[in-house]
Amino acid sequence: PPPPAAAAANEAFAARLRRVADPALLAALLQAGTPLAIPIRTELTRRGVALPAVPAEMRTIGVLLPLSGRHAPFGEEVRRGLELARAERPESPAAFVYRDTAAGTPVAQLIAELAAEPGLLGVLGPLTGGDAAAAAAAADREGLPMLLLAPREGRTGGQVFRNALTMAAQAETLAGYASSEGLQRFVIFHPATRTGELWAEQFQAAVESRGGRILTRHSYPAGTINLRDRLQALAASLRGARPEALFIPDDARQVAQIIPQLAFARLDQVQLLGTNAWHDPELGRMAGPSSDGAVFVDGFFAGSPWPEVRDFAARYQAAYGAPATIFAAQGYDAARIVQSLPAGPGDRAALRRGLAALRDFPGVTGLTRFRPDGEAEKRLFLLQIQDGVPVQIN
Repeated sequence: PPPPAAAAANEAFAARLRRVADPALLAALLQAGTPLAIPIRTELTRRGVALPAVPAEMRTIGVLLPLSGRHAPFGEEVRRGLELARAERPESPAAFVYRDTAAGTPVAQLIAELAAEPGLLGVLGPLTGGDAAAAAAAADREGLPMLLLAPREGRTGGQVFRNALTMAAQAETLAGYASSEGLQRFVIFHPATRTGELWAEQFQAAVESRGGRILTRHSYPAGTINLRDRLQALAASLRGARPEALFIPDDARQVAQIIPQLAFARLDQVQLLGTNAWHDPELGRMAGPSSDGAVFVDGFFAGSPWPEVRDFAARYQAAYGAPATIFAAQGYDAARIVQSLPAGPGDRAALRRGLAALRDFPGVTGLTRFRPDGEAEKRLFLLQIQDGVPVQIN
C-alpha cells in the first residue's frame, strides 16, 4: 500500500480531476499516454465515459483472500483452485493480483488501490462474511465489478455478484427435493443460536412457498448431548399431527448425537434433511444405521458422477496431492467464469455485462447463472447417506 503522504497526494490529484469540466480533455490526456493515466481512467470511468479496451497484456483481476491468519488455509485452497484454472488456460488474458485481507489493511482501501490500477478489470473475493459488506460497497463506489466468494447474503446488485453457497440456495434445494418426493408436513429442530434461527426462517419460507406446512419449530441449547427432554416436548407440541420430514440445521457431530435420540419423539421414521454442515464422511458411522436415507445438500461433492466434477477432482489431486474442497472448487469456477466470457472482457463494463449475461455455466460447484440482483442460481448437490456413506442422488 502507498504511504499516507502518497495516498493523500493521490486523493488531492483525484479531487482536481473531478473539477475538470470537459471529459474530452481528460480523454485526450489519456490517449496521449500521460503517466497520470491511472487516476484519469478512474475519473472517466466514474463519469460513465466509454473508454478504449485495455490491452490484453495489461489486464488483471484482483483477488481478495485471507492469505495469513486463522482463515489462511481456506484462502490458500481458493488460490489453488484459481491457479489450476489459470494453468489450464495459459492463453487467458487476465493475470491474478492477490491481496491479503488478513494483513490489517481495511478491505475498502484494498479495493480503492486495486481500482486505481490500469488494466484491472474486476475483483474476485473476499471470502469471509465480515469483509463482504465493506468490499461490496467499495466496489460499487469505484465502479469495479466484483464476484463475491463469501456466503453471507445481501449486498449484491450493481457491480456485485456472488458465487458462493448461501443459506437461501440450500433451503430452496432441500424444499424443492422434499416437494418432489411428495412431502408436505415438516418439523424444524434447530440450535438456539442466531444462525439456527436464520436457517429455520429460510427453510420455513422455502417450504411454505411450495405449499408445505411447518407443524412445529423447536430449538435446543447449542452443543447439548442429551436432548431427550427437548425431543419429548417437541413430540407433545405436535398434538397427534404426523410429520413427514425433519430438518436439523446443525453440524455433523451434533447431528450424529441427535439422530439416535429421535425415537423419543417418534421421529425415527421420518425423512431427515440437513445442510452442508452435515457433509462429513464419518456422519454415517457416528450416527449409526438410523442415519441411512438422510438427505443433505452441498455446493460441491468430489465423489460426484458428473464428468466435469470428477475430472476437476482428479486434476486437483494430481496437482496438489490433496483432495479438492468446496473452497478450491469455488476458486476454480470463479476463474473459469471470467475465462469463459466472450473473447475476454476488454474493460470493466464488459466484465460486468458478461457476468450479468452468464447462463447455465457448467461449473464444478453446479450449473450456474446470475439473477438480476447478482445472486447466483445453482444446481446444488443432493446427497443421501446410503449404507453409511454419502451418495449423490441428483
